[in-house]
Amino acid sequence: MTNNTEFTWAPLIPLIGGFPISTEIAFNKPPEAIYSFPGLGNDLVYENYQNNIHHKNLEFKTFDQDDYEFERKINFIVGTPICSGLSSLNTGKNPEVKGATGKQNDMMYNFLKVAIHKFTPDIIALENAPALSTPKGKPVADKLYEIAKEYGYSTLLYKTSTHFHGIPQRRDRTFAIFFKGNKAKLFDYQKLDYKHFKEYLQEYQTLTDDSSLPVSKDLLEKDVYYNYLKAKHSDVRKLLTEAKIITCLQYCEKNNLMNDVLEWAESEGTEKDKKYIRHAVNKFSQGLGVWDGSVHIFDDKMNAVIGRNLADSLHPFEDRSLTVNEALYMMGFPIDFKLLDERKYNQVAQTIPVCTGKFISEQCLKFLNGELQDASSDYIKQDNWNNKIEDRSPVSLDESFE
Repeated sequence: MTNNTEFTWAPLIPLIGGFPISTEIAFNKPPEAIYSFPGLGNDLVYENYQNNIHHKNLEFKTFDQDDYEFERKINFIVGTPICSGLSSLNTGKNPEVKGATGKQNDMMYNFLKVAIHKFTPDIIALENAPALSTPKGKPVADKLYEIAKEYGYSTLLYKTSTHFHGIPQRRDRTFAIFFKGNKAKLFDYQKLDYKHFKEYLQEYQTLTDDSSLPVSKDLLEKDVYYNYLKAKHSDVRKLLTEAKIITCLQYCEKNNLMNDVLEWAESEGTEKDKKYIRHAVNKFSQGLGVWDGSVHIFDDKMNAVIGRNLADSLHPFEDRSLTVNEALYMMGFPIDFKLLDERKYNQVAQTIPVCTGKFISEQCLKFLNGELQDASSDYIKQDNWNNKIEDRSPVSLDESFE
C-alpha cells in the first residue's frame, strides 16, 4: 500500500469536481483548499458539494496568473482547464478558436504556469481531449512540454478511456502529467471489467430514488426516424443493437430506407418532420451528409457522456432519456452529488469520470512514493489502449546523425 499521509493535494480549476473527487478517494484525504480562476461558475458546484453537503469548510480561492502575492507548497495539483480548441465538438474554422493555435487553449497554458508558480508541486495532472496525444494536438502538447521543461518538469501524455476503468462509457481522453525532474515516469496500464450499460443503470435504480430532471423531455416524440422504425418494427432498441448501428438515422440511411421514411412522414408526420426528411433525402442524393440528431441507442457501453450523446441517447431499458442524476452516475459521481441547477446538465459533460481520475491520481500517488519506473526521456506518450510507449522528446541535430 502507498503512503498518502504526508502528501498534500489540491484542485486548480475543479469544474464540477470529477477529478478532485477521484483524487480524494485515491489519497483518502480532502484537498488542502479549492483553487480556481475567476468567472468559472461550474466550480461552485464542487464547492457546494464539499462545504454545504459535506460541511468540510474548505477555503475556496480564485486568482489569475498576475496574482503574485499568493504562494503555497502543495505536492499534487489536479485540474480540468477548459480547452475547446481541441474538442471534437468544436467545428469552428477560425484558427483563433480552433486547433493548436486557438485562444481557447490559453487556459491550459495558464493553468500550468499558475500551478508551478504558486504551488511548486512535485507533480501536476490536467485532463484534456483525446486529440492532445494525436498529431492534431501535438503543437499544443509541445507547448505544454516547453513550459514544463522551462521550470524543470518532465511530461507524460497518457491516453485512455473510461471503460478501461470500470464504467460502461467509451470516453477517450488524454491526461498530461508533469513530474518535477528531468525524466518522465511510466504509469501502469489498467483494463478493468465493467458492467453492461443496462445492468449498470439497473444497479443505480436499486441505490436511490431518482427525482432529477430528464436530460431530454421529448426525446422520442421529436424524432421522426425513431417513430418510423417504431411503426415498422416495434422494438427499435433490439433492431439497432442487433445491427450494431447507433442512431436511427444511420439505420435508415444504411438500409436505403430514406424514401420510405419520407413517404411515411408525408402521411404520419408533422410539417416539420416532412421538411426535415425532404432536406435529408436531398442531401443524401448529392452524396452529402446531414447533422444526426436522431435517437442514439447503445448496447454494452455508452459513448462519451457529452453533447448530443447525452441529449439524444435512449435509456438502456426504459423509453426515455437518461436523467441528470443517471448521467452523473455514468460519470461515477457519488449518489449524494447534485448540480446546483439541473437545467445546466451539460456541466456533467465538462468534467471527468471519477473512476478514470481515480486511476490517474493513484498513479500520481505512486510517483510521490517513488514507486514509478523512469521513462527514457523527459517527454513520453503512453497509450492504455494498446500498452504502447512513444518517446516524443525532440531529437537534437547531433543525435539525429548517430
